[in-house]
Amino acid sequence: MVSNVAEVERCECPIRRVAYLTQTTLSLDEARDIIHALKVKYPNIVGPHSQDICYATENRQVAVRNVAHNAG
Repeated sequence: MVSNVAEVERCECPIRRVAYLTQTTLSLDEARDIIHALKVKYPNIVGPHSQDICYATENRQVAVRNVAHNAG
């Protein structure tokens, strides 16, 4: 299990077939960055066929980002 990009860089996976899933406690930006790092390190990695961060979580994160942007 990795929680950030630095952990991806330290990760050594001896298995040839690698897959990833994300956890809804990650922000969309964190998940995007980690997935990108995984794809760079493991070009043949596979992920879910659809986004696995639930719609409610994604909608809340987008709303908070918009409110924060407009608050400044």
